[in-house]
Amino acid sequence: MRVRRVVRSGAMSWTNATTPVCQTPECEPLARVVTGKPKDLGGGAMVLRSLPTARLRHVGPFVFLDHFGPNKIPAGGGVDIRPHPHINLATCSFLFAGGVLHQDSVGSRQVVEAGGVGWMNAGRGITHSERIPAHLQGVAFESHGLQAWIALPTDAEESEPSWQYIAPADVPTLQFGLLRCRLIAGSAFERSSPLETKSPLFYFDAQGEGELRLRAGLGERAVYVIRGEVLVGGVTLARGQLGRLSDGLDIDLEIPAGSHAVCLGGTPFPEKRFIEWNFVSSRKDRIQRAKDDWRQRRFPVIPTDREEFIPLP
Repeated sequence: MRVRRVVRSGAMSWTNATTPVCQTPECEPLARVVTGKPKDLGGGAMVLRSLPTARLRHVGPFVFLDHFGPNKIPAGGGVDIRPHPHINLATCSFLFAGGVLHQDSVGSRQVVEAGGVGWMNAGRGITHSERIPAHLQGVAFESHGLQAWIALPTDAEESEPSWQYIAPADVPTLQFGLLRCRLIAGSAFERSSPLETKSPLFYFDAQGEGELRLRAGLGERAVYVIRGEVLVGGVTLARGQLGRLSDGLDIDLEIPAGSHAVCLGGTPFPEKRFIEWNFVSSRKDRIQRAKDDWRQRRFPVIPTDREEFIPLP
């Protein structure tokens, strides 16, 4: 008989989203569990944010994870994300439903479709917006997806800003019996995404029904539940929970029928990363300079979008 323990909300020992599950990795598959917290991005755009938290700042190079939807958007509804800046990080947009028009200051203009991957290297500095694409304006649609931020290694923090897009048909797909995985970025199971990343990482989703083994050699590892539940070494994670796996162990995941999850992680950096507003860097003074550059309107503008200025919060 399979023994299942459930991580619940409440006042019991497993419930604190930032409390270590076990002090020694030999006895538990999960080192930490985080429950996503609702966050209002403005204009009614709500997300569940599971990275960063006070005691789980990153998983490998991943320093930020937002889950939005699924939301039923009425005709004429939806929220535009107005132009805003980033430095020293990469963003990754992956949609399960809907679409987003990405525009940026290097001249990119691309609709990110459901199942496609948008990867933006902010490098030394970029401005971008995320608008409702023309084909979804004036019609009802569903919006659902993830946005992750990935810190850059120090020698790439000031790299040239760039944009990459992988169409849904070109995203590598792996089939394990009834379980289908899409490789969003990085490498896993001897396959690699065509996206260029600046450091070793893995990022894939899994849905259907089946089991996976995440090897210890992948670096820091985490599982986030999008729908349903996932069993991690016999411990059940529910929707909206992120489980940071214990280091040094090969750990089996069981995805029941009807569930959907993402696995992410990679090699962590030796240097701490600082996050303030939309800025990530290994240097506090670099974030202060970016803040001043935004106040003084020194960031590049988006040539294909109307100019708008969002003051620093």
